[in-house]
Order: sequence, then C-alpha cells, then structure tokens
Amino acid sequence: MNNANETQTTRIAAGLIDKAQRRAGVINDDAFARMLNVDADELADMRRGGVASIREMVGVAAAFGTPLREIVAQRRAEAVAA
Repeated sequence: MNNANETQTTRIAAGLIDKAQRRAGVINDDAFARMLNVDADELADMRRGGVASIREMVGVAAAFGTPLREIVAQRRAEAVAA
C-alpha cells in the first residue's frame, strides 16, 4: 500500500521509444509520432523520460503489440509538503 505522502509517476521505460522507432523502420520523428497518435513534442518528452499519459502509453503498446506492463517504468517519490 502507498504511503499517504507518496506519489507515483509513470514513464515509458528508458530506451523503448528509440528501440520501437528503429524496429518500425521509421526515421522521421514526426511520422513516428503520428504512428503513436501523439505530437512531436509529446514524443520528445517521452524520449527524455517525461511523465507519460495513459493515452501515450496505450499508443506505444498498440503500435507495437507490446503488453502495457513491458513499457511502463513506475517511480515512487515522496510528495513535498507545502
């Protein structure tokens, strides 16, 4: 069970975006972003390890037939009290 002071962030697993793009044979980032149903800024953010939305994670999983559990990297961090 999560501590009340913890938050959980969900990110695309490190290196997965580049691996998936190579596997798809797509060189152009804009075309790859369209395949994932995201825009180029969202793709760049996912590649940098930014927090991923459910829509983004489902897009990656659906595009490559990968189970969601294999693309998700979860990190827990204690929330900072104001």
